[in-house]
Amino acid sequence: MGMDLISATADETIIRMPVEGNTQILGILHGGATAALCESAGSIAATRHAWKVGEESGTELVAVGTDLTMAHVRSIRSGTVTAVAKAVHLGRRTTVHEVTVTDQDGRVISTCLARNMIIEP
Repeated sequence: MGMDLISATADETIIRMPVEGNTQILGILHGGATAALCESAGSIAATRHAWKVGEESGTELVAVGTDLTMAHVRSIRSGTVTAVAKAVHLGRRTTVHEVTVTDQDGRVISTCLARNMIIEP
Protein backbone atom coordinates (compact mmCIF):
# COMPACT_ATOMS: atom_id res chain seq x y z
CA MET A 1 0.00 0.00 0.00
CA GLY A 2 3.07 2.22 0.19
CA MET A 3 2.45 3.66 3.64
CA ASP A 4 5.26 5.72 5.17
CA LEU A 5 5.37 6.23 8.93
CA ILE A 6 6.23 9.90 9.51
CA SER A 7 6.10 9.97 13.32
CA ALA A 8 4.69 7.81 16.09
CA THR A 9 3.77 8.56 19.67
CA ALA A 10 0.77 7.53 21.75
CA ASP A 11 -0.57 11.08 21.54
CA GLU A 12 -0.10 11.57 17.80
CA THR A 13 0.90 9.29 14.94
CA ILE A 14 1.24 10.39 11.32
CA ILE A 15 1.30 8.12 8.25
CA ARG A 16 1.37 9.08 4.55
CA MET A 17 0.15 6.92 1.65
CA PRO A 18 0.05 7.38 -2.14
CA VAL A 19 -3.31 7.35 -3.88
CA GLU A 20 -1.79 5.57 -6.88
CA GLY A 21 -2.07 1.82 -6.40
CA ASN A 22 -4.82 2.26 -3.80
CA THR A 23 -7.76 3.14 -6.02
CA GLN A 24 -11.01 1.38 -6.79
CA ILE A 25 -12.50 0.74 -10.23
CA LEU A 26 -13.66 4.37 -10.67
CA GLY A 27 -10.10 5.60 -10.20
CA ILE A 28 -10.66 7.21 -6.81
CA LEU A 29 -9.01 6.34 -3.50
CA HIS A 30 -10.51 3.08 -2.22
CA GLY A 31 -12.41 3.40 1.06
CA GLY A 32 -10.85 0.15 2.26
CA ALA A 33 -7.36 1.54 1.65
CA THR A 34 -8.32 4.65 3.60
CA ALA A 35 -9.65 2.47 6.42
CA ALA A 36 -6.40 0.47 6.46
CA LEU A 37 -4.45 3.73 6.68
CA CYS A 38 -6.61 4.94 9.60
CA GLU A 39 -6.42 1.63 11.43
CA SER A 40 -2.65 1.56 11.00
CA ALA A 41 -2.26 5.07 12.43
CA GLY A 42 -4.59 4.37 15.37
CA SER A 43 -3.07 0.96 16.10
CA ILE A 44 0.51 2.23 16.03
CA ALA A 45 -0.40 5.03 18.42
CA ALA A 46 -2.25 2.58 20.68
CA THR A 47 0.71 0.18 20.63
CA ARG A 48 3.05 2.97 21.74
CA HIS A 49 0.71 3.56 24.68
CA ALA A 50 0.45 -0.18 25.44
CA TRP A 51 4.25 -0.43 25.62
CA LYS A 52 4.33 2.43 28.14
CA VAL A 53 1.57 0.88 30.28
CA GLY A 54 3.41 -2.45 30.09
CA GLU A 55 6.69 -0.91 31.22
CA GLU A 56 4.95 0.68 34.19
CA SER A 57 3.34 -2.61 35.23
CA GLY A 58 6.25 -4.90 34.34
CA THR A 59 4.11 -6.80 31.80
CA GLU A 60 4.49 -7.07 28.05
CA LEU A 61 1.38 -5.51 26.47
CA VAL A 62 0.14 -4.92 22.92
CA ALA A 63 -2.83 -3.16 21.36
CA VAL A 64 -5.45 -4.85 19.17
CA GLY A 65 -8.19 -3.14 17.20
CA THR A 66 -11.76 -3.44 18.42
CA ASP A 67 -13.69 -0.86 16.41
CA LEU A 68 -13.22 1.42 13.42
CA THR A 69 -15.85 3.98 12.45
CA MET A 70 -15.27 5.79 9.14
CA ALA A 71 -16.81 8.74 7.36
CA HIS A 72 -15.59 9.47 3.81
CA VAL A 73 -16.26 13.11 2.92
CA ARG A 74 -14.27 13.77 -0.28
CA SER A 75 -12.83 11.68 -3.09
CA ILE A 76 -9.32 11.97 -4.49
CA ARG A 77 -7.72 10.57 -7.66
CA SER A 78 -4.01 11.35 -7.32
CA GLY A 79 -1.29 12.55 -4.99
CA THR A 80 -0.89 11.46 -1.41
CA VAL A 81 -3.06 11.35 1.69
CA THR A 82 -1.91 11.81 5.26
CA ALA A 83 -3.52 10.28 8.34
CA VAL A 84 -3.05 11.96 11.70
CA ALA A 85 -4.20 9.92 14.70
CA LYS A 86 -4.73 12.02 17.84
CA ALA A 87 -5.42 10.47 21.24
CA VAL A 88 -8.89 11.01 22.67
CA HIS A 89 -8.52 8.43 25.47
CA LEU A 90 -5.40 6.60 26.70
CA GLY A 91 -6.50 4.18 29.41
CA ARG A 92 -4.99 1.12 31.02
CA ARG A 93 -7.24 -1.23 29.02
CA THR A 94 -8.48 0.78 26.03
CA THR A 95 -7.50 3.62 23.75
CA VAL A 96 -9.46 5.83 21.38
CA HIS A 97 -7.84 7.85 18.60
CA GLU A 98 -9.49 10.31 16.25
CA VAL A 99 -7.91 9.98 12.82
CA THR A 100 -8.19 12.65 10.14
CA VAL A 101 -7.10 11.91 6.58
CA THR A 102 -6.22 14.91 4.42
CA ASP A 103 -4.98 15.46 0.88
CA GLN A 104 -1.87 17.40 -0.09
CA ASP A 105 -3.81 20.68 0.15
CA GLY A 106 -5.03 19.96 3.68
CA ARG A 107 -8.61 19.15 2.65
CA VAL A 108 -10.30 16.47 4.75
CA ILE A 109 -10.83 13.23 2.82
CA SER A 110 -12.06 11.01 5.68
CA THR A 111 -12.46 10.97 9.43
CA CYS A 112 -12.26 7.95 11.66
CA LEU A 113 -12.59 6.88 15.27
CA ALA A 114 -10.24 3.98 16.07
CA ARG A 115 -10.63 1.99 19.29
CA ASN A 116 -8.05 -0.50 20.59
CA MET A 117 -7.87 -2.86 23.54
CA ILE A 118 -4.65 -3.35 25.49
CA ILE A 119 -3.88 -7.01 26.15
CA GLU A 120 -1.04 -9.42 26.90
CA PRO A 121 0.19 -11.01 23.65
